[in-house]
Amino acid sequence: AKVGYYRLCGLADMADAITQSRPHRANAEMTLHVMEVIDAIRVSGDAGQRIDIKTPCDRPAPIGDDIAGAPTIDPFGGMLDARTLF
Repeated sequence: AKVGYYRLCGLADMADAITQSRPHRANAEMTLHVMEVIDAIRVSGDAGQRIDIKTPCDRPAPIGDDIAGAPTIDPFGGMLDARTLF
């Protein structure tokens, strides 16, 4: 089975988003949210209590196999399909 090569799919998604004038995954809203989550994990561990996240962030749609080149890439010679591992 063909699987996508996801190593550069973030960059491919960004380029695709720019050409379609839509937000990409590495946008400012997502970055701020991720940084708040990382900091909340640190503070929560130090304080031993729950930390509420205040920044909103819409979950982006999943990246499809088409952007990762799944129809043309077979990185493990058919021996491994990541979609069947979990």
